[in-house]
Amino acid sequence: MPAMPVTYQIDPGTSLVRCAVRGTLTLGDLTTHHDQLAGDPELTADMEILWDFSAADHFDHSAAKFAEAAEGTFVGLGKRRALVARPGTEVFQMLEIWILHRAARGDRGLRLFATTEPALAWLAQGTD
Repeated sequence: MPAMPVTYQIDPGTSLVRCAVRGTLTLGDLTTHHDQLAGDPELTADMEILWDFSAADHFDHSAAKFAEAAEGTFVGLGKRRALVARPGTEVFQMLEIWILHRAARGDRGLRLFATTEPALAWLAQGTD
């Protein structure tokens, strides 16, 4: 069985969850990751999430399916989430779709960045 393309690490001291995505990602992978993270006893409501898609190559589903998935509730609704991806890639474009759909549902704590440093700085601010 291949390794899971999504991993995470929870740092209770900084109230930060770091998720790393690599390779090809499916909606099933996202669902499995969501279930694992939601069930982790170290996850608390005050934590913010850094999603690093820098090593992700491809989403193995259509933009329409991805947009449909964005309509659901995932861990982090109401928390600030920073997404990092390489600009100009399919992954970056799909994440832009995700953010637009989440914003339409009132989710304002979600931003897309090209590199990790500004993403972490934004999360450290603690407010929009």
